[in-house]
Amino acid sequence: MSRVDYCVDILAAAAFKLDQERFVNQKAWPDCLRHANAVLDRKPTTARSRTMRGRARCETGDAEAGIEDLDRAVRDGPDIAAVRNQRAIVFGKMGRPDLRIEDSRIALRHAPGDSGILHHLGVMLAKTGQAEEVLGIFTDLVSRHTEADDRAWRGECHRLLGNLPGAIADFEHPLTMEGVSDEDATWINEKFDIARKAQGKAWHPAPATFTGRDQ
Repeated sequence: MSRVDYCVDILAAAAFKLDQERFVNQKAWPDCLRHANAVLDRKPTTARSRTMRGRARCETGDAEAGIEDLDRAVRDGPDIAAVRNQRAIVFGKMGRPDLRIEDSRIALRHAPGDSGILHHLGVMLAKTGQAEEVLGIFTDLVSRHTEADDRAWRGECHRLLGNLPGAIADFEHPLTMEGVSDEDATWINEKFDIARKAQGKAWHPAPATFTGRDQ
């Protein structure tokens, strides 16, 4: 690889990271497409930009072309965690949890401990009933920072595993935090109510039936 190509790759990687966060957070898929196309016109083998274009195509209804881009990006950049992670997200949206989990695990090999990838993997594992493994993932994430999502998903793991006091504590905490979206707050409240009702049943057995034997 020439020095010029190397510099292009470095700059593309830096730009990709910044733009990806901005475009994804804003769901600005047309801007994402324009940016990715501009980079790919200059350097077609830029895996990160092809990934960005693939995600944007999938989000704008062109899933077939989007998957083709994502598959090509994985071939061009097999060791880039962000590439695998974006394809994993798309697989999840397409209803393929098995493929999402597989790509997320591979992404983590190239970026061990990445919080975002771990979170997405944990959510998908929880949705497929693998609560024991997920509990460890979200306990690790909660120990690093105080994201409401991580705490709430750990609560869901506790609930699925029957630890209702732990579930209630983890659901209650995010509801006191600032910045929780209405959608997330609704989901957390629903799970919170389910856990509290289940705990109420566990703590309040049915009234005893008197037979008259001891009267």
